[in-house]
Amino acid sequence: MITALLLIAAQASAVPVAPDPRIAARVDRVLRKTPVIDGHNDLAWEIRDVHGARVESLDLAKDTRPLQTDIPRLRKGRVGAQFWSVWIPADTTGPRAVEMTLEQIDIVRRFVAANPAALERATSAADIRRIEKAGRIASLIGVEGGHQIDGRLSVLRQYRALGRRRDEPDRHDRRCQPRLRRDDARSPRRRQGTGDGLAFQRPRADRRTARHS
Repeated sequence: MITALLLIAAQASAVPVAPDPRIAARVDRVLRKTPVIDGHNDLAWEIRDVHGARVESLDLAKDTRPLQTDIPRLRKGRVGAQFWSVWIPADTTGPRAVEMTLEQIDIVRRFVAANPAALERATSAADIRRIEKAGRIASLIGVEGGHQIDGRLSVLRQYRALGRRRDEPDRHDRRCQPRLRRDDARSPRRRQGTGDGLAFQRPRADRRTARHS
């Protein structure tokens, strides 16, 4: 008897439940007024990894499967602003980490420029509001690992000049996070020019870095 009941329950749970159209309509109304600001998207790395960094080989206005991002899906999800991650592997360090990060920033800037009807670069909250009202998706840049600055705040300042507006210490990057904690999170005088209008994302950070930030 117990086995039969379990089988019936399993079959019932496997049947998809149709969404309540009233709830779907309410969600759509809310998102029209307050579009989603997505804090992380790895499209730049996917373009590098799958398409050899050839932005021109990918039409974001169409379905890009097996990639997980394209403009139609961003529109369907009511994304109003997107932080494009310029992640690189944590084992890439030193000057090469800086070089690779610049290459990733270039990929983001190129695919945004290639889709002016849907995407526009943003560097402030005012930009996000203006771009969203114009019917486009505000595009911001996020650096993901402390290793990407090669221990130099001058590099961080240059990333900012290129549009980076979010830092996210990589949870895998144990070697670089203490340095980032000391030099960036705890030293406002030294980071002058690096943190104005900067989002510092903590959830994926090493707990020591998050505690001191």
